[in-house]
Amino acid sequence: MKASRTATVALLAGTMLVAGACGSSGGDQAATTTTVQKFDTVRPAITEAPTTSAPASTEANPPTMSRAEFEQITEGMTLAEVVQIVGGPGENTSSPQMSQLNMERYRWESDCGPGLGFWGQVILQGGKVFSATETLGLDDQEQCRAGAVRVALSDAGYGPLADGTDDAALAALGVSTCEVADASPSIEAFIPEVRTIEGLGVSAEEQGAMARALMVVYCPADFERLMGGISRP
Repeated sequence: MKASRTATVALLAGTMLVAGACGSSGGDQAATTTTVQKFDTVRPAITEAPTTSAPASTEANPPTMSRAEFEQITEGMTLAEVVQIVGGPGENTSSPQMSQLNMERYRWESDCGPGLGFWGQVILQGGKVFSATETLGLDDQEQCRAGAVRVALSDAGYGPLADGTDDAALAALGVSTCEVADASPSIEAFIPEVRTIEGLGVSAEEQGAMARALMVVYCPADFERLMGGISRP
């Protein structure tokens, strides 16, 4: 069956990951998604018992869903077949109303983590896939992290600095920042040391904004350790 898609367009909010860790004053987190329906048919209810369990994931295939894995899902597959492709059982998000219709719904996040980037879900009826929906977000972890840093810098007022740094450079800066944070006994020691990292802006204020954003996304444990009880920016 040739799949047809209809899209509902929206934007994923800016401060999801970084605002939560930094406690910035951006207000309540908000997230809307852009989704695509993979199949265009809805099968009538059938009486076959639905699948209620799935095999455990394998070590070779992480339990998160990539877009490439989503594209392998076809109408009529069993849950076990979907799990074999994805590598994990996903989250059962079925409602009581769905259960009454002999239906189940399962959702998988990407490597970006909950609320960030790509996710996919399938609806089964009588144990067989008849609907599959995806978001149009990123499914690459490094790109998601770089995007979160870019959002943090934009929110902090450094849009030009964020726009002028590509994702590969942000990832490299993240590694450097973590190394400095790991070697710093306190936030007082970290701030002067981080200014030596190439690419962290020209002014001390810009360097501080970039470093904090990178820490939150790439090395959150070090961020919490160094910040301690100090108020978040």
